Amino acid sequence: MKKTYPLIVAGKNVDRIVDSIKHDLGKHIKRERQQGLPLGVDFWDFECLVGVTQETAQDVHFGALKAKIDEIAASGAPTVFMQITTKRGIRNFTPRQN
Repeated sequence: MKKTYPLIVAGKNVDRIVDSIKHDLGKHIKRERQQGLPLGVDFWDFECLVGVTQETAQDVHFGALKAKIDEIAASGAPTVFMQITTKRGIRNFTPRQN
């Protein structure tokens, strides 16, 4: 998913716009996770780029994605750019020491 969302829309509150962006993000993630896993893959992982524009987008951990969207909206930026790429995730098991 590669998309630029406007944060300033006439007649709409910024908080509701941010909520709709997060809802759209959740729908996309759910749709991607429902795809079957290929052999040898443990889970679907995501590479996330978020910023005001595509040129200023920074790599963000998936868990911090919603907080970064809130931060950009609080700064008064006119747009939010997001690029989320699905990649194959493989767990690295660490042996227990008894």
